[in-house]
Amino acid sequence: GRVALDVRFLQRLGVPATAALTQGPVISLIGFVVEIALLVSTSWALGQTFDRDSADAGGSSGLLGIVVVLVVVGVVVVLAVPKVRAAVVPKVCAAFADLRAVVTSPSRLGRIALGELLERLASAFALAATAAAFGAAVPCTALVFVSGGTGLLAGIAPVPGGVGVAEATMTALLTAVGVPPEQAFAIAITYRVLTSYLPPLPGFFALRWLRGNGYL
Repeated sequence: GRVALDVRFLQRLGVPATAALTQGPVISLIGFVVEIALLVSTSWALGQTFDRDSADAGGSSGLLGIVVVLVVVGVVVVLAVPKVRAAVVPKVCAAFADLRAVVTSPSRLGRIALGELLERLASAFALAATAAAFGAAVPCTALVFVSGGTGLLAGIAPVPGGVGVAEATMTALLTAVGVPPEQAFAIAITYRVLTSYLPPLPGFFALRWLRGNGYL
């Protein structure tokens, strides 16, 4: 549904059908790379912080291990579940083909990567506001790590909207960075309600407006 909505909207704005169909996979692939880079960099930074502030010498390796597990689980899900594989693999192949046209233009590549980076940082800031509302003192680096890890696993899980998977993943990652389990669960549920379950309500009226004004 989301893909069809994007394609139709772009076609209404005069974008050729081929470009409208391929822009999604290309942006998703670049976003995936940005997400992996954020996860690796923040897990390393968190590990260094824990090494300095505590005697836990395994902090860095533990967080890097979580990143590896997230990536491996995602790959296994894609390869093991036929429906997911059928949906993901063709898009990835098409994205690699179209990515060649993007990487030849550094300005285009930079704008897409910057947009994907800002989107993920905005999600981390929203998580920071939710954590602050519950009185949890979580480093900014940790919030970027938790937000990115949750988005990565929930995005590839064969569950519509990542329902259940996102909440469980976020709770586990918040607990891993030092938030008490009960507080981590409350933060995860509240964040998901605010960012995933409530937006469809105004989205219904936005969809009606787009249809009424000829954008869909």
